[in-house]
Amino acid sequence: MKKQLLMQLFAVGILALSFGACASEDNAGKDNGNDNKEIKPAEGKGLRGYIDSTAWRASAPTRMTGYYMTDLTGDGSGLSGIRFFWDTDEDTNPFLYVNTGTDASPNWNSFNTMDILNKDSKNRITAATWHGTTLSKDSYKVRYGNHASSNYTEIEDDQYQYQPGQASHLRAFGDYATATAEDNGMWYDFVLKHHCAYVNFMPYAGAGDSHDALTSCKLLRVIISSDQTMSNTSFPVNDDGFNIVTWPTSGTKQIRLNCAQRLDYPNAGSPTAQFNIPASKADAKDNGAIMVLAPGTYTNVKIKYLVWDPVVNNSHTFTTTIASLTLNPGKNKPIYSELKCKDYTSEFFNTYHMWGAKAVYWNTGIGGPYHNWKPEGNKMDDGTPSYVLPQTGQTRYYSDVNGNVKGHVDAPDGSLDADAPTANLMEAYCRMPHYWDPEPFTYDGHLFSGRMWFLKKSFIASLYGMSPEDLSTVHGTGKPTTTDYVTYDGNYSINGITAAPWSTLPAAQKANYFFVLPLGGYNQSGTLVGMTSNHYNGTIAGGYWTSTARANRTDYSWVMVIKFTFNNYEMDGGTVYIENANGFAGGLYGYRPYFGYPKWPGETLH
Repeated sequence: MKKQLLMQLFAVGILALSFGACASEDNAGKDNGNDNKEIKPAEGKGLRGYIDSTAWRASAPTRMTGYYMTDLTGDGSGLSGIRFFWDTDEDTNPFLYVNTGTDASPNWNSFNTMDILNKDSKNRITAATWHGTTLSKDSYKVRYGNHASSNYTEIEDDQYQYQPGQASHLRAFGDYATATAEDNGMWYDFVLKHHCAYVNFMPYAGAGDSHDALTSCKLLRVIISSDQTMSNTSFPVNDDGFNIVTWPTSGTKQIRLNCAQRLDYPNAGSPTAQFNIPASKADAKDNGAIMVLAPGTYTNVKIKYLVWDPVVNNSHTFTTTIASLTLNPGKNKPIYSELKCKDYTSEFFNTYHMWGAKAVYWNTGIGGPYHNWKPEGNKMDDGTPSYVLPQTGQTRYYSDVNGNVKGHVDAPDGSLDADAPTANLMEAYCRMPHYWDPEPFTYDGHLFSGRMWFLKKSFIASLYGMSPEDLSTVHGTGKPTTTDYVTYDGNYSINGITAAPWSTLPAAQKANYFFVLPLGGYNQSGTLVGMTSNHYNGTIAGGYWTSTARANRTDYSWVMVIKFTFNNYEMDGGTVYIENANGFAGGLYGYRPYFGYPKWPGETLH
């Protein structure tokens, strides 16, 4: 008799976990939750039903989709995990193989014609039949996977999932499963047993000042890396699952899981970026990003979450590490990661000012500061009259003092820049070894990143046998500052000195440093620029006034500008400038009538 193969996906091929258990190896980064343990699979019963197969046969073959569910069995038991369903829209090679030979001399036949038998209430396929080959034995070995008949599977280094909690194309990413099909008198019945490991990444916004800003962001990508090869290599398999005797050394030691159709333009793809950052750990369970991996133990694991703020078009990476991660075959490993960072709104947002002014840029009784962030910057509300900007004669307007009057400290007494570093000191900061750091932060409800680390002036002075006060004025050969700002009338003194990565500085030296932030600057139209649109390959910058005016000028003063560059969605460099007129970094420079910068914080941030 010619019989069919019946696939029911709601039985033992379910990956389950409990939210009340504990496994220390699942502790990801700052999250110390006790709910990441794997448990034995739950048994489920498929719903019966029938759909005509004509349309199916005219379309492409199938793929496997995994849905993360909080009630696997449908009985309120509280079991959660991944449940597998067949899908219908992937045009790939044959994937279901039956051994019509023997174990010693296998003959793997592929089954390409499929009829849908069962669907659930959400139109997901739960059971199907395959036919096309006459079968007569009591039972047959079955394999599922792209290379299942060749005794290997290849885990892909680029995986993708565009809907939270719903991972399609699992076979294309290396999913592998086996079964024994047994004759039940009508057809050969079997249930797949999955052998790959599955990681369910569940980042969420941690409590604190950065919480609300992060919940307005999107997750674009997850990258996991380790000491071991993870992808782009052949992992041996057999009828019992993975058959890894020696771990492969060729291939790639990371896997990328893309969570948006277009990473470069996340709102341009179809679908657009769908992964919100959940507001709590409890909410994260409905927002998982699922990855396929080979089972085994991975060491020095690093997980990087690429998070995108769609309002300002900034993207930044949150990183967590796990010393050792063991992934068991056929199991789901949930990894909860708390995302949080420092917020600097209260320290800086209302400290911007024009050079030499005695009051901040905005008079809150008239208008501003505004919260109208866009990819171009933080703009005034549409239709705002120009009188809200600083005007001549007001204490928030710039000082036109001539730079040849007082010496190194030209800012008027009582002004917001009277105690700012001199240009002489700023140059000393910039000429000594300094470092860029991609650390993210939130500011006025949005996500930003970057720190520039400088040596403290007391440490610099000790290196040169000087007092810290000397650094404000002393210059010349063999000194940390070479420019004479009392007489120099050029546009810049430092046209970009490249910083080194903060991660390369030995830990024992880091206590000698402080950092400042790239907080942009207000331009002549009252827009806060320099902080936005770093996404993909952008730049960000920030400026800080010195107390020194340019010699013989009433319209230019010296400013230190820090700039950060991005490549392939991650910060890859930083540069410092001392200038007044060129605008090398993000269009920021020291033209007094145009710009307002935040107050210098001193050496307080470390």
